Amino acid sequence: MKSEITHQMREVLNLLDQENLHLTAEEIYEQSGQMSRATVYRALERLVESGRVHRLSTDLGKAIYERVSAPHLHLQCRQCGRLYDIPADLGRVAMEAVGFYGHEAHQVEVMTYGICRSCLASRTEPAGTTNNLT
Repeated sequence: MKSEITHQMREVLNLLDQENLHLTAEEIYEQSGQMSRATVYRALERLVESGRVHRLSTDLGKAIYERVSAPHLHLQCRQCGRLYDIPADLGRVAMEAVGFYGHEAHQVEVMTYGICRSCLASRTEPAGTTNNLT
């Protein structure tokens, strides 16, 4: 059940909407300008509990926050660290599988690790190498 939105919660939601990115609590605090760290953390916790925001775990060791949106999975680039949304509804399949075994799932989080296309494009082959397959 979604709770009442406070001014601080609305400000956090606005920051997540403006950036349309995945932000850490520290990044939200730095961009808010007026809220204390404790207020940012409380607002984020209430937004997660209310189902308006997802908290994602990454291998960077920091929680990342995003607005709840259409089902998707995530790719975290091992080279630049950026997090990408990948449209896919694997969550529906996972929730159905959980239900098949008699459990109840509330949220599915899919994190994929690899190299993003920007980092792949910036790779260059060492001098003197060829790309012959024969």
